Amino acid sequence: MGGVATSERTRIRFAPAWVRIQADNPDWRHSAPPYSFKLLAAHGFGPNGWLSRLWNKSGSFGWLGAGGQIAGENRLDLRLAWRSNASGVPLEVALIVRRLLGGDAEFDSQLKTEPQAPLQLRAGF
Repeated sequence: MGGVATSERTRIRFAPAWVRIQADNPDWRHSAPPYSFKLLAAHGFGPNGWLSRLWNKSGSFGWLGAGGQIAGENRLDLRLAWRSNASGVPLEVALIVRRLLGGDAEFDSQLKTEPQAPLQLRAGF
């Protein structure tokens, strides 16, 4: 069901998923989000630059054990990258900004993640 649309420097991917758990225990039936949608759009600019955006939307679920009921996720991430193949060695430097729409709950609904902005360096050998 997922779709891919591409041009020479633009890529768009949509990945939907649905889950239905059949169990006698009601806690098990709600232990996974009933749906999840991911939309990835990436666009190349200049000879080495890439800008990508990832949007993730999922339904609410309940953690098993000591965890709580977690509201669905509505997350937006951005990634700005520069790639090169200098001297035959693939290099990439990227700034990733996570959770632009705010934090989401984790194991307990009171524990929220915070927006983050890590810098990533990758080199191949």
